[in-house]
Formats: sequence, structure tokens, C-alpha cells
Amino acid sequence: GCSDTSACVNVIGVGLEDEGLESNFYIAQNPFKEHFELINKTGMNINIMIRSIHGREVLSLLNANQRRHKIELSGAASGVYLVTVETEDESVKNFKVIKE
Repeated sequence: GCSDTSACVNVIGVGLEDEGLESNFYIAQNPFKEHFELINKTGMNINIMIRSIHGREVLSLLNANQRRHKIELSGAASGVYLVTVETEDESVKNFKVIKE
């Protein structure tokens, strides 16, 4: 709390992701060698986009509704990839995965 001997600063959260999304999706096997799994605890349809760190699209899965998505990237180069999950209500969750 504030007192008369401390400076009071109002803090407003900006750009924080929906905590519900945080717990509904996660990545298994990260870092990975050939594949990783995206776990979807909601069961709702999602779009999954995988891009290289340079922004090049590597893989796109539309209207995916499985609870476990095995993402195969065995032919891709080693490095960091960005995984974007978009839900039916247009909420977005981003992950970074590392291919060894």
C-alpha cells in the first residue's frame, strides 16, 4: 500500500495475454528434434501457424480440433520457430519452439 513516505504509482497492465489461453494450450517436447506436440485442452477448433524466426511460413493447420497435435518438422532446419494458435473467438497465443 501507499503511505505518506512512499511514492504512489498507478500501474495499468498492457498487452498481457489471457490467462485462460495460457492454461488451455501448451507445447510438449521443447526443444525437439523431429516433432513436438501442441496440447489443446479446450477441444475447440484452432488455427495453428508455424513460422521461422524470419517470418517465413513453414506449416499451417486450419480448423484443427484434436486435443493433441503432432507437429512434424523433421525436414526443417535447426533453429527457433514461432507457433501461433488462434481460437474460434480470435484469441491468439504465441509460443517459441526450438528445433535441435
